[in-house]
Amino acid sequence: MAYPMGSPFPPPLAIADRTDEPGAASCQRRYQAPPARLPLSGADGPADGAAATLRSMLDEQLLDQLVARMRTDGVRLSGPGGFLTEMVKAVLERGLQAELTEHLGYDKHDPAGKGLVNVELNSGFASYVGWMLPFDAPLLLVLPDPLDRSLQEATTQLLRIGWSRLEGHLAGGIDAWRASDGELRSYPTGTVVELCDAHLRGEAPRVLDVRQELEWAWGTIPESERVFVADLPGRLGSLPRDGEVWVICSNGHRASIAASLLDRTGIPVRLVGNGSVAEWRARCKPALAR
Repeated sequence: MAYPMGSPFPPPLAIADRTDEPGAASCQRRYQAPPARLPLSGADGPADGAAATLRSMLDEQLLDQLVARMRTDGVRLSGPGGFLTEMVKAVLERGLQAELTEHLGYDKHDPAGKGLVNVELNSGFASYVGWMLPFDAPLLLVLPDPLDRSLQEATTQLLRIGWSRLEGHLAGGIDAWRASDGELRSYPTGTVVELCDAHLRGEAPRVLDVRQELEWAWGTIPESERVFVADLPGRLGSLPRDGEVWVICSNGHRASIAASLLDRTGIPVRLVGNGSVAEWRARCKPALAR
């Protein structure tokens, strides 16, 4: 399914590849919650504590009311569609949503979960979608050429992680959107050389390093803020908004995701899309030490 160009479609979360215009086409990605595990029953196991908690929450009067309502409405106690089946499903969904809200830093109806985030369509595409997006978010795909191949690749990866709400893709991609006078937004990019020069001039640029902790141990840019990109949604509120933030990683992939997150949140951002922390250290650290 594709939305016709120029039509007023709702603003679902979108997924896109990186483009030559950072921020022009962006995308969002879903968090895959870990499978829930019910405690096993046992004499001294976790189930005893759960049972005690449940007994303290459900008094006999409430249980009688539930049973009476089931009989009145003709609802079965067990089996497919039965009361117990639906109750367990509801509790699990509520619990998983609470975990997801804690992970992302906002709930599924929060405006912070709406908008565009840029995720490159490569072999790790679905992995980042599984980390970053609110549970069961509708997706509109913005894809690179060749469209047919990209659509098949993106859809296959998303289905493999259990994604079910693909609303469609942007017919003709960004070029067709631009040709139809669709609104575009972008944010500036920079190079490792420019970032190094800013340090050498004593400007003290704010730098956000979105690599993993293991990579930080290999070396960082002095005074940089370090937040792994998958943890960034829950940390956006703590980032400064009164100045530009340079975003960098090891190859531009994760930095592109992070830059689009900052931009849609209203944080001034500059993406180092080509270049790495290692390149900065090789070029700039010796110069700063002089």
